[in-house]
Amino acid sequence: MLRDGFQANTSVGRFWRLILRNIAGFLPHETDKATFGNTWRVAIAENETVLKNIGWPPFAGAFGFERGDDVVSVSRYTGGGVITSVYGQQAEHMVDYLADAIVSQTSWELVFTIGISRETYRPLLLLSPILAETIAKSGWTKAQLQQALFDRAQIPASRFEEYLGHWTNLVPGRRRLIDFVNLKKADARFAESEDPERMVPIVGQPDHLLIGVAGDPLRTNAYVFAHNGMLGFPVAHRVER
Repeated sequence: MLRDGFQANTSVGRFWRLILRNIAGFLPHETDKATFGNTWRVAIAENETVLKNIGWPPFAGAFGFERGDDVVSVSRYTGGGVITSVYGQQAEHMVDYLADAIVSQTSWELVFTIGISRETYRPLLLLSPILAETIAKSGWTKAQLQQALFDRAQIPASRFEEYLGHWTNLVPGRRRLIDFVNLKKADARFAESEDPERMVPIVGQPDHLLIGVAGDPLRTNAYVFAHNGMLGFPVAHRVER
């Protein structure tokens, strides 16, 4: 259901694309002005020119590669959503909205932060070029943006625990975050108090929040993908020519 490779989806999708292109005149880079596509989300090419201009490392930099390296990165995501009309003239004006978007796209995937496979959750934030440029003009590096998102993309400990075992059977029992810390299966930051409403991060480290720059250069939109943890952990390899 709702996937490629099945006749109804392939036939209707192909028919609809032909109608849009040949009758409505919906042409890529001309009249098709979407920031990001919402179907067939298979490949993303970063805007290397913008990355160079703002001094940010490419997505592959998270895996030790340098700007200019020809690299393909592969991962598996469980879903995502567009974050429209990100507003602000400075990074500080924008980061709360972006952090909230990362939280809103995350639910059961938290078992890959604490639980099934500790600290393998890697959500992906795609910024349109104008958003990345605006953030960089505030003097922020990509690492500083990751830290700010890490500090803000937090939820109450009680909600985290509901995703871990109260609402699902992905982690047996109804353990508290403090229990995981005591068992050495979680970082101490998840047990700074016993207040169930204390705020805790949704990933283990700031650089676990992956960031890419792509899309229509004049649209102030972003996209967040929730990640499938160890079941689709990101890898990157150099393309040899």
